[in-house]
Amino acid sequence: MNTITALIIDDEERSRRMLISLLKTNFPDIRVTGLGEDVKSGIDQIRKLKPDIVFLDIQMPDGTAFDLLGEIDDFDFEVIFTTAYDEYALEAFHQSAVGYLLKPISEEQFRVAVQKAVQLVSSTQALSNDQLKVLLANYERTTGKIRKLVLPDSEGFIVISLEEIIRMEGDRNYTRLFFTNKQSTLSSHNLGWFERQLSANREFFRVSKSHLINLHHVVRYSRSDGGFVLMVDNTSVQVSDSKKEEFRNLFL
Repeated sequence: MNTITALIIDDEERSRRMLISLLKTNFPDIRVTGLGEDVKSGIDQIRKLKPDIVFLDIQMPDGTAFDLLGEIDDFDFEVIFTTAYDEYALEAFHQSAVGYLLKPISEEQFRVAVQKAVQLVSSTQALSNDQLKVLLANYERTTGKIRKLVLPDSEGFIVISLEEIIRMEGDRNYTRLFFTNKQSTLSSHNLGWFERQLSANREFFRVSKSHLINLHHVVRYSRSDGGFVLMVDNTSVQVSDSKKEEFRNLFL
């Protein structure tokens, strides 16, 4: 296998030195071919050096990592983001299944992230292109809203736009998602996991223990039969007693 090359883009010299040291200690076979300190130099280095792995700081003097990635046409490299705590960015990273290192970087955290990137570089699973596109679509610094979900499946992962989801029905440790195209898919995540991921998206509401619905796809609410909502796919979803008042207030 060819030598894996890495590019480090970070405006702090101390951070660059630390990453180089961690690579030498834990992954001596990875060769650092270049260093960048801002968006402009990072873009130039990526285009010139064509690295296998890019360590990319989020905030830089002339812009952000997302400004940099927006100028790259083909993501033929793995990205490991380095960032101080930013709940919106971390949520977007998590949803997009990309690697990130939270500053201050621990050695164990570093080894896990780099090993994952190495495995992807060494395999035929060139996932970065899709992953980074999902990340760019999801990252909204002003609101922190997630617009897409990334769900693993037997062959890799699928990307789902939130507006396509009508409702989610939980069944113990699994959740079935129902879409506007009349298709559905089963996820190994439980309903509580989806509720947490979508907590910043007010268009989703958990009407009962077993149902999370997209409010944009509600057709009507009826007080009969204990209270239920009719969705655009003609399914009726019961609203639990503890949720009725909160649900009605969303529309009043």
